[in-house]
Order: sequence, then C-alpha cells, then structure tokens
Amino acid sequence: MKVSARDVRATALGLFLLTVYASFVLATGKVEPGALAELFWTDFSSVFALTALAGLLLSLGVHFRRMRIAHPDDRVPSPLATFEDLLRARWQRDRLATLIWPPVMFAGLMSSFNAFKQHVLIDAGFHLDPDLARLDRLLFFGQDPWRLTHALFSEPWMTLLLDRAYHLWFVPMSFGVIICALLGEQSYRLRTQYLLSYMVVWIGLGSIMAWLLPSAGPCFYNDYVGPQASFAELGRQLQAVGALYGPDSLNSLDAQRLLRYAYGNEELIIGGGISAMPSVHNGVAALFVVAGFSISRKLGWAMSVYAFIIWLASIHLGWHYAVDGIVAIAATVVIWWAMGKVADRLERPLFKAFRASGERPAAPMSAWWEHRGVLALLVLLSGAPLWFPDIPPLTDLPGHMGRYAVQLGLGPSTGFAQWYAFDWHWIGNLGVDILVHFLGPVLGVEGATKLVVIAIPMLTAAGFLAVAREIHGRVPPTAILALPLAYNFAFNWGFVNYALSMALAFLAFALWLRLGRLERFRMRAGLFAVLSLLLWTVHIFGWAILCVLAFSAELVRHARSQARWGLVPFHAGLACLPLALPFLPMVLLFAHGGSGGQPFGHTWFNWDQKSRWVGSILRDRWEWFDKASVIALQLAVLFAWARRRKTPQGLILGIAAVLMLLLYVLMPFALLGSAYADMRLAPFALATALLAVGMPRRDPRPLAIAALLFFGVRTVGTVWSFGLFDESFRRELAALDHVPEGARVLGLVGKHCETVWPSRRLDHLPSMVIVRRHGFANDQWQAAGAQLLSVTYKSAGAFGADPSQFVVESRCERIERMAFPRAIATFPRGAFDYVWAIYQPKEKADLSGLTPVWRGEYSVLYRVTTK
Repeated sequence: MKVSARDVRATALGLFLLTVYASFVLATGKVEPGALAELFWTDFSSVFALTALAGLLLSLGVHFRRMRIAHPDDRVPSPLATFEDLLRARWQRDRLATLIWPPVMFAGLMSSFNAFKQHVLIDAGFHLDPDLARLDRLLFFGQDPWRLTHALFSEPWMTLLLDRAYHLWFVPMSFGVIICALLGEQSYRLRTQYLLSYMVVWIGLGSIMAWLLPSAGPCFYNDYVGPQASFAELGRQLQAVGALYGPDSLNSLDAQRLLRYAYGNEELIIGGGISAMPSVHNGVAALFVVAGFSISRKLGWAMSVYAFIIWLASIHLGWHYAVDGIVAIAATVVIWWAMGKVADRLERPLFKAFRASGERPAAPMSAWWEHRGVLALLVLLSGAPLWFPDIPPLTDLPGHMGRYAVQLGLGPSTGFAQWYAFDWHWIGNLGVDILVHFLGPVLGVEGATKLVVIAIPMLTAAGFLAVAREIHGRVPPTAILALPLAYNFAFNWGFVNYALSMALAFLAFALWLRLGRLERFRMRAGLFAVLSLLLWTVHIFGWAILCVLAFSAELVRHARSQARWGLVPFHAGLACLPLALPFLPMVLLFAHGGSGGQPFGHTWFNWDQKSRWVGSILRDRWEWFDKASVIALQLAVLFAWARRRKTPQGLILGIAAVLMLLLYVLMPFALLGSAYADMRLAPFALATALLAVGMPRRDPRPLAIAALLFFGVRTVGTVWSFGLFDESFRRELAALDHVPEGARVLGLVGKHCETVWPSRRLDHLPSMVIVRRHGFANDQWQAAGAQLLSVTYKSAGAFGADPSQFVVESRCERIERMAFPRAIATFPRGAFDYVWAIYQPKEKADLSGLTPVWRGEYSVLYRVTTK
C-alpha cells in the first residue's frame, strides 16, 4: 500500500505548529525545560495508555464482528492477531504517523499551554475584567448574567448538576483526540480538521487572545482585580451549596482553590493558570458541536445541547463572563471553517512528480512556502519577540515614551510644564509620535507604544515579502532569509520612527511597482505625491529610501524602451518627480545647515566604524550568534549572485542595493538631526540584496527549508534575548515604587569604557519616571529639528538632558560622558529629589547627602537629603 502523503503532510503541519508553540513558551525564559518535559511525560503516558486501551477495545470489537460474520469453517484470527493486523495496516498507510501524532500533540499542547497559562500569562495581568463585567450587564439588561442563571436554576441540586456537567467536559476533550488517532483513512478530513482546530483553539484562543484580552473571571475578581460586591455574593452562594452537600461536593470550588494556590507558584502545577477571556472551555465545547454535525445531525444537536449547558455552567459557577463564551464559540466556528480549507489544501500534492528523465522540474507556480497562510504566519511570528515584554526592550524606547507622556499630559493638570515645553510642528520624524497621540488616550502611553512597536517588524516583514512577490511574481526562499533583518541593530537601539518609515517604504514600493505594472501612471503620480509627504513625516530616511527604490525601478523600465542610454537617468528622474514634494519642508527646516545639534557633528569616511557596523547588522546579545547570522546572509547573497540568472526584475533591487551601499559609504555618522545615519542603512541594503535574488534554477525546496530554519532560529533567539532584557527592565523599574509623583530624578547610567557586544538597553530607563511618576528625568534628547520636546528646566544646568545621564569611570571620561565621581560632586542638589544610579561604576565617590532608599540587582535609588 502506498503511503498516504496527505496524512503525512497534515501530521507535519501539526508538528510544526506544536514545535513553534513549545519553543516559544521555552524561549520566554519563564518555564524550566525540565519541568515542562516532566509535565509532557505525565500527560503523554496517560493519553498514550488510554489510546492503547482504546485500540485494544477496538481490536476486540473487530474480532467479535469477524466471528459473527465468519463461516463455521473459517479460521478467525485471535484478538491479539487482529491488533497486529491493524497496526500493520496503519504502518503501511502512514508509518503510524496518524496513530502516534494525536497523543503526542495532546501531551505537547496541554503541557505547553499549562506552562504558558501559569508562568507566562500571569504577566499580562487582569485589567480587562471591569470592562467585561460592564459588557455583560449591558447585554443582560443591567444584570450580572449569573443572577439570571441562579434565578432559573435556584435549587442547590441544579448547581450540583451544572458543576458535574461542566467538569465532565474533560472526558470528551481528551477522548476526541484519542478517537482521531484510531480513525481510518476514509476519515482523513474529519481527523485533520478536528486536530488542527483543536490546536488552534488552545493556541489561538487560550494563549494569543488570552494575552491580548487578559481577565480573571468572576470567581477570581475579588482576589486579583478588586472588591466587587456582586461577585462576592456569587462566591457565597456557591460556598453555601458546597457546605450543603459536603466539602468536596462542588468540583469548581476545589479547582478554584487549586488555581489560587498555583497562581504565582514557581512550581509547574497541572491545571495551573488563570484566564477567562476567551473561554477555551466553551470553545472546545463548540468544537464538539461542529465536529458532531460533520458526523451526523443527531450527534450535532446532542453536542449543541451540551455546549449550551457548558456556557450556562461557566456563568453559573463564576468561571466566565457570558461574553467570554460568546466570543470563544464564534471564533471556534471560524477556526473550524478555516481548518477545513487547510485540510482540503493538504489533500492536493504540493509538488509535481519528477519527470520521467529523473530531472527535477522547476518549482510550481505556488510552492508551499508561498501560500498566503504560510506568509501570514511568518508576518505574525515576526512580532513574537515583542509580545511578552511589558516595555519593548529597545534601548532608546523609554526615552521616546517619556516624550509621549509629556506630549499627552502637558497642560495645567500636570507638572510637566515646569520642566518641559512641547511644540507641535511639522518635522520628518513623527511616525510613532502621531500614532501614540491618537492611541494613547485609549490604551495609555505604554499600551499604545507596545502595540505600535509590535507592528513595526510585522510591517517590515510584510514589506519585504510584498516587494519580492511584485518583483519576481513569486516569493523566493531568499525573501524569507531577509525577514530576521527586521530586528536589526537600529531597531534594537530603539530608532522606532526610522524603523516604521522603512517598513512603510517597502510596502509603498510594492504599490509603486504594482501600479507601474498595470500602467496606472497618473494614479500613481497623484497617490504618491501624498504618500511621499506622509512617509517623510514618519521619518525622512524612509522617504529617501523609497526614492532610491523607485528610481532603480524606473531606470530598468526606461532602459527597456529608451534607445539612447544617456537619457535613461533623466526619464527615470522625471518619473520619480511625484516623490519630490518633501524637498519643500526640508529646505524650510534644514536651510540653516548643521547636524541637528548632535555633539558628534559630521563624521565622514570612518572606515573602522563603518566596517564594524556591517558586522553589527543583527547585533543583539550573543556576539557569535549575531555575527554568524550576518555572515550566513552575506554568503547567501554572494553565492546566489554568483549563480544568478539574467532576470531584469531582480536587477531593480540589485541596482537599489548598490545605491544603498554607495549611500552607506558616503553618508556621515550624523545627518539632519539623526545620529548613526550611515549605520541604519546597512541592514536594509543587505535585505534588498537578498530580495533581489530570484527563484533558483534547481529545486528550491532545500533552500526554502533552510530559510525557514534560519527564520525560526533567529526568532526563537530574539524571543529568548528580549525575555532576558525584559527581566532586567522589571528588576530595575521596581525602584519607581519608591519614587513619589512629580519627583525630580537624576538618572546616572554607567557605561563601559571598552566596547562590549551586548547592550544593557537601560540607557534611557530613567525616562520611565516621566511615564509612571509624571516627574522629571534628565535623559531627553535636545537635537534641534529632530523632536518636538525641549527641556526648559534651567535649574538642572548641565544635567538637564541627554547625554548627561551617562557616567563612566574616571579613566575614560570624555566630553559627553562624565566620570561618576565628578557627576555626584557637581550636580545641582537643589534641582533634584532623587538620584537613580543604574550600573553604578565601581569607583569611590562622595555620596554624602545621598541616602539609599532602595537597592536592586544593578541599581541604587538615593534620596537627596542635602540641598
């Protein structure tokens, strides 16, 4: 019998999803691998034993059926021989993949979800509960839904029955997976649709949506959210039922006690973790319904009744708000439909058969990595490293957040006006500032900033993929290699306006190419006259790179139609004229010249520095890992271009990459108010060179698999790294618990005398004083023309703005970095209430008049007692 390729593909897809999920849970750094492995083995041994028992019972059933229909003279195999026959048939079909995979999936999914819910999800908090409670009352005419269920099921025995039905859910939840393991080949679609839906419900609803919509539920409201009389009354009513029937009569009360014990417990406890929205309990019950209708109408209606009981019980017992179940049920129906489409797609072969001659054919027009679902998943996973940190651990970002806080809170009701001035005017550096200005009043400074920053690498990945598809008509595997460059050194440093503008530049370039291909030149001219101004407003560099990309495309387009090569650059420039409008504000803003007030001034042709920037394109934490990744990408470009085909479309990006490299060589260190101007271009020049590479001549599948592995390894590494940085942020920000509102804090951040690879990313942590304590911090930038905030606090003297927060040992003191003893001795004590020394240099300094009020692992908070 031929191996069933569709079952193998379905199993491989499920294993990939499970591996990504489990790797992500481990990469957070909050779960011990040994504890997760122990939990996995506990779950697997249980479910595998149940699967084996169910298989034996199935074999007995088959044996007795054979005996019933057999002729008296026929020899019927024994039950054990029947079991062996079934195993042999499964081996011939898919090498036991569909038999072993469901219990492996169940154990891996349950253990990873358990760990995520108990140790990772706890950091999300429970700030959505008040809103969900209000929404419930709105839907139920001003009443808490639990009051209606308790009015309908007022007898204590009814509460007991609902409790039994609610916890009986664990039986079909487990056995549904076991049944899938035993289904025959004719049930391929049902098994695949069910198992994939099962995984997506737990991962999508129970993990991703639970993180985005954090809530505890009515039964835990008074424990973790705040006092709420209605839910306290619900608890008393349930306790009364428990007292009536005995201490262990209500399973829900026992389970709630276990969850309270597990909350915050370092030990990984089976069933631990608190989350309400959306309800996985209701989601899986809805999965029973849609799967039931796929088998028979009667089973579907029976499961519908049971799912309705589950929803009522979730409200009645205080586990969930009514809206938790409604959202989960609706989402599960959508998931079931989508996974059905995936199951259908997996039935079709992904690759054409090899030619009879044995030669590998060219890749089909839609290879598996080019599927929209795969590309969407890659874009989604590009944001994964930023999902869990409370504050995206980018070096300059806390400083930007301080500016956003002043921008949103400047007025008579705050004290910011005594220290800062904020003047809205048009500059080419406002991308995230504008977005936070509109989102901040709803989400707060921290929430709005995190949402926008998560979107930046996702938009960057989407831009890379869109350009590759528009250039080549395909998505070559090398485009996937470019995706980790979204987390380049400039982004990790916190140049968020720049990074956002570059992401939008690539997306805009894909649109430029598409309109050109459709010959909609008039529409393109009018649209990009507006888009160029908008992109310039986000950040001037994004607009400049869009001009480079568009000019490269027009060079190639006009080279095909122009007989006289000398006129090609002229006509290409004319085609790009709609992008020239931002020159007007540039002339108005920068006519005076200068580098925007940066203390570094103009530095040209520093070859040592430029060569180091190339090696630092992916600089994050581990030097060997980051440099090896850059070398791998550079070798991929060199190897691909050495074996290139003549593809005029790829030539567009080839020219653009060369122009970016030329700009990188010619640009100074600081330009138009932005430091590290040349360094920022290096990762995007490399990305453009990778995108220029088309589909290889030979079978592209090995390259696609290698690219996905590279993307996965870099993503997991970045998740891990950012998790460690997040821990350091949390530890040091505990100092703010000892800082009163409106305090004036002098931040002194110790810097190494020698260059080290990993950045501590705490350079602008003092600005969190502005965000969380509405006070003054001395690390805001004062680069003319680069931001809208200015420091007006004259009493601070030389300690009013960046880079006054940087201190070093005396042996390496320089103009922009003062020695720590000198800083302590000379800062105006009457201008500050506290000194926050982060990574204080190990050097003697006169600390008289400074009283320590808090000590962390790497920082000390002093109160200034001598003015």
